[in-house]
Amino acid sequence: MADKDTTVKVAVRIRPLNDYEAVQDSSLCIDVVSGETQVSLEYYICIRREFYLLLQIRAGANTFYTFDNVFGIETTQETIYESCVADLLLAAFEGFNATILAYGQTGSGKTFTMGSAAEEVISDENLGIIPRVIKNLFQMIHDKEEINSRSTYKVYVQFLEIYGEDIKDLLDQTKTSKVNIRETRGGEVFVTGAKEELVSSYEQMMKALEDGTKNRTTASTKMNQTSSRSHGRAGSCFHFLCAIIVSLSKQPYLPLI
Repeated sequence: MADKDTTVKVAVRIRPLNDYEAVQDSSLCIDVVSGETQVSLEYYICIRREFYLLLQIRAGANTFYTFDNVFGIETTQETIYESCVADLLLAAFEGFNATILAYGQTGSGKTFTMGSAAEEVISDENLGIIPRVIKNLFQMIHDKEEINSRSTYKVYVQFLEIYGEDIKDLLDQTKTSKVNIRETRGGEVFVTGAKEELVSSYEQMMKALEDGTKNRTTASTKMNQTSSRSHGRAGSCFHFLCAIIVSLSKQPYLPLI
């Protein structure tokens, strides 16, 4: 669990059994401790013959782990967003960097939670973090421009894939971009050579990300038929222009991984 003064926090989300696990008569070995930001992990010795579970023996006492947030299998996408992400978007408008990193083995639910699958139709209830950030980003821009009609925001989107040692620009249809990661003397890391696409609405930005997602590297595994074999980084940067001051202020990137 993070200290109170740190800017990094860790949340754990438990997913339900998938079809493959259910067929094998598997059971959940992890649970949320009621009233605590803890998970309880149970250990079992399983004896199987092919796909059939013959014997399951509990081995030892439970182990407990504490995090900043824990979410059980009934947790909604909206709860995840409001608990872990909403404040980061507000901070980005104040000039702070914000990053969301989904980590876990293949089939653990990263793509569902982040909402980065190449699906054209998905219910509002099941929207992941990235679509919700985009929707709220443009809503906040609209509200701010309504309050101050002389202010204008411009939003640019990048979508990169990190696969092994290679960095691929997923928005570059020509596949000629040479993307590099640089670091300033002050330790600030930035990307050069990647395409930035200007978008002016939720629909435009989602279309750009959907097109980029189709270019990601995937492969079939026992856990996931279309597992992403790489790390995706979808980022947006927004420029704020105020006609009264006549100046352009470039806000930091909001990378969503």
